[in-house]
Amino acid sequence: MNKLNEYIDNVSFVGPWFLRIILGVSFFLYGYGKFPLPSEMLVGFGFPNSIAVFVPLVEVIGGIGIVLTGFVGGFWGQLLTRIVALILTVFMVFALVLAHSNWFITADLFKNIQIFLLGVSLYFVFKPKG
Repeated sequence: MNKLNEYIDNVSFVGPWFLRIILGVSFFLYGYGKFPLPSEMLVGFGFPNSIAVFVPLVEVIGGIGIVLTGFVGGFWGQLLTRIVALILTVFMVFALVLAHSNWFITADLFKNIQIFLLGVSLYFVFKPKG
């Protein structure tokens, strides 16, 4: 059992990579699904054209950014990851407040992917070194 535990400790770096890739791909796909710009879906919900362009771009660029910053080592890698994750966190807070406010204080909030995207984004904002 000790050998298994040692092995898992040696490969524990893959856990954050799984989260990073899942978060990045999810944001990318959500944003890419809103193309061409401005997003007709967002305009149909009453958002102005500027927001209908901004939202998909943040999702696509943020998704790519959270994955790519994992390849940058040291201080700069951590800083860039935290900046991108903070942008995604703020983005998700606004998405929940503006588009999904009917979910607050209900079980529906925890049955949807948006809360998990927010949670994983927060993980990368506050992730310890290593």
